[in-house]
Amino acid sequence: MNTDDIEIRHGMRVRLSVLGKERCPRLKNGNGVILRRNGPSTIRVLFDGRKQPITLHQSYVEIPELARQPGA
Repeated sequence: MNTDDIEIRHGMRVRLSVLGKERCPRLKNGNGVILRRNGPSTIRVLFDGRKQPITLHQSYVEIPELARQPGA
């Protein structure tokens, strides 16, 4: 699911996309919460079980609820 056309907001639950898993293989638990936007295409995410947030490109994450919808 491409998140470019979806408004990503503070507090949304996200998970690593296929691209994110490929580019960030050390992130074992790919579920987390968006803390804030850093720029037009970067976000700060606090992944479950981690103490420090990390900065990622928004294409590295997807919104789980939207990924499960048929036709999405």
